[in-house]
Formats: sequence, C-alpha cells, structure tokens
Amino acid sequence: RRYQQAWVKDSRIVWVVTKGHRRWFTTIKAFQNVLKPAALNALLRENLKISLSLPGLIRALSEMEITSTIENNPSQNVSFAIDLDHALWAIDPLFSSEHLTLEEVARGEDGLVLLLPIGAERFAIHLSVTRWDPERDDLEPAPALLAELCLHFKAIPLQLRVNLTPDGEGTSHRCFGEEAFRIALRTPVGNWKRHLLGDVPAMDWLNRAGRLSTLRIQEVKGGWPYAILDGKAIRLPQEKHWCMDNPPLDPGELCRSVHMDDECWLFTCECSVPYCGGIHAGVLVAHEDGLVVWRSPEYPEVPLAIFSERHYRKVVFAAMKRLLEDPPAFSGLNWTQATSAVNLCSALAAAKASRYRI
Repeated sequence: RRYQQAWVKDSRIVWVVTKGHRRWFTTIKAFQNVLKPAALNALLRENLKISLSLPGLIRALSEMEITSTIENNPSQNVSFAIDLDHALWAIDPLFSSEHLTLEEVARGEDGLVLLLPIGAERFAIHLSVTRWDPERDDLEPAPALLAELCLHFKAIPLQLRVNLTPDGEGTSHRCFGEEAFRIALRTPVGNWKRHLLGDVPAMDWLNRAGRLSTLRIQEVKGGWPYAILDGKAIRLPQEKHWCMDNPPLDPGELCRSVHMDDECWLFTCECSVPYCGGIHAGVLVAHEDGLVVWRSPEYPEVPLAIFSERHYRKVVFAAMKRLLEDPPAFSGLNWTQATSAVNLCSALAAAKASRYRI
C-alpha cells in the first residue's frame, strides 16, 4: 500500500510516498512559482498538513481553474506536467519490481525520456501520457527527441505509454508497452545476467566471499522444505524486503532458480503468500562460470550465498525427488499451496533439461 501526505513548502506542493519502510520525496515542479499562494492555500487547507492520495491530489489540482491562477507564463501546460508526474507514479512498480535505477534526462511537449543502464547497454525510455484513450493499445510514434538522445547516449530506444482515465474514485491508469519493455531488458541474456550480478563477475564475488557455501534442504513431513545454509537455518537480512527468520522454500521457484538468471521468489510464507510473511522481494539468482550466486536486493554489495553449479543442482534435484515421493496427504499449510505436485513435476523436468548440467 502507498500512503501520501501533501503540504505547501516554498510555494511548492510536496508529496511524500511511503511504501513499506521506504520513503522518498517528490516535488511537483510544474507548480513552483506558477500558482498563486492563495490558490495553494485554498487547495491544501491553509498550509495545514493533510493526508491525501496521489490520485486525489492530482484530481483536485486538475479540477481547479488553473488558467486564472497562472502568473507570468500563461502558456505553460500545468495539467500535462501533472499527468506526467502521475504517469511516473503509475509505472514505478514496473521499475521497482526489476530493481532498476533510472535518471530523467529530458522533458518535452510529448513526454519525458528516462535513461536506464543495464549491464553493458543503455536504454532511453520515452514515457508518454494520454487521457480518455483506453481502447487504443498501440504506442505513440517515436519522437525526434528520443532519437537524438539515443544517438547522444548510444542508447537503445524503448517506449511506454500511460493512459489516464478519471473515474468515480480518482484516476485509473493503464500502461502500454510493459511486455516489450521486460523482453528488451532480458535481451541479450548476458546483459540481464550482468545486472543481476551487479556488474561484478561471479568469480569476483567468490573471491570476495572467500569460500563456497553449502546448501541442504530439510523437509518437514506434511509441511514445507527449509534451507540449511552452511549447516545453519538461513537467516535473511531484515530491514526492508525480508522480515522473517528461516522462511519456507517455494519448490517451484527453487526449480526455476536451477536454470534461470532472474529474481526468484525462493522464500515464502507458510500460507504460500510471501507478503504475509514479510517477504517483499525475491533472491537475485545468476549462473556464471560454474557458479550460482544468490544476492539480496537489499544488500546488493554482499552476496547472500555462492554455490558450485554441480552442488546446487544435486541438492535441489534430490530434495524435489523426496517431496514428490512423499507428498502431503492432505491440502493445507504445506508446499502444495505454492506449487502442486503436477506443476512441480513439470518444473523439475524443465530444470533437468536445462543447459546447466552436472
């Protein structure tokens, strides 16, 4: 959930977004020195700090008679600037879910451009915003600004469009271009792997750690499997993303981690809903030079664990075989809540058929 607060500071509207334990401040720059203080005060109840959802704030701003309060620059398109900020807020989960850091490099009349480094590549993402256009599922033609910036930064062009539709409770949004965006990030595979490794080769991670880790998977009969790391029950770093000691393992995601370079949600809650157990992110898993590297999104500078590929596959395959040979006799709080026996068979077969072989 997101909670926002808004107040006036130096003739600017400032809103605060809190997500879990994370907090960041954003200023709606379009209103700096544009709206009269009286209009701001009327909107935000005479400078009193109030709680207000961001869609509600944007709707309230949009409903004001902005043209009568603009000073010195009547041609400035304040409403469009608000829509762009709303679009940025709408696509934030897309970037957060991939653990990406972006930089806004330009704004124009047709949108803004974000610069994103992934591995050895750079992407220039043009974000456009439209209103009342829910049926059209295509993207706007690439603007000249995007082409110029791609040439300047030697970046690969990408496009995203957010359509805003006011409804009875605020403004709903829909993002176009997400699937193409995710595919582009993972192509070629080497770049995505470098992103998951933090641009540090797996052998360098091993040198920093000083040794290989050992993994053992302990199954509770009729319950869940648990990870034993270096002879001890695993303790996850707890601050933002992980808030649970020794959480159970998701067998399906564990099989996927055998052959995929990706964020794998290895840990879950005993009810099978990760968020219920305070698990708000997966483990960044990458395979390189015969090694499997686990990294935490919260502490990316320190590897969570480093295994030999051979050891990792052997342990995971043996544990999955034991689970399938003696599945729970009843449905309930056990691993079949996360992955059915049939789906686990399929996931195990895909893992065994992968290019990483013992």
